[in-house]
Amino acid sequence: MPTTSQTSTTIPAPRPSGIDLALFVLGTALAMFLAYLSHTDGPTASPADGGPFEVSVWAVPGMLLVTLPMLWRTTAPFVALGGLTAGLLAHVAIFGELVHCGAVYPIIAVLAYAVARRLRGRDRVIGFALTMLAVFTTGATEVLGIETVEMGIPLALLGFGLGAFVASRQPLVAIREEMATA
Repeated sequence: MPTTSQTSTTIPAPRPSGIDLALFVLGTALAMFLAYLSHTDGPTASPADGGPFEVSVWAVPGMLLVTLPMLWRTTAPFVALGGLTAGLLAHVAIFGELVHCGAVYPIIAVLAYAVARRLRGRDRVIGFALTMLAVFTTGATEVLGIETVEMGIPLALLGFGLGAFVASRQPLVAIREEMATA
């Protein structure tokens, strides 16, 4: 009997590089530190509902929901951005509106860099749209309010622009290497 090949639509296993791991550790440390500070500060006033709210100690390790997708930065930028956005929404659903834009926006900038650096054409445009979705999701779920997108948009654009610049330089590097070996 002939066998049929099946294509898999599963999420690829992360194969993080040393840089990916370093960025993950740094982003996680920053996010957990900010969540810990919110927990130890006691009740925090929320502009959304006008009253104080307590930050659970479980919100600190819960920040892994937000930072874990960074491990897919190199191998699957779409998965990383989608995972980040889903992690933000899950964190808000579980722990309330404690999402620290001070940690999340730099993570979004790193993922925006990966999208622009690794993707081309239509995929890059979709990646940019996912990046902006992550920025606005962060702003919408942030205790400080949607105004924080004023910080998130420039950071995301900076990451995306740097990634596009590096990607545009790669053909030149290949030409130089070819000329050096000729």
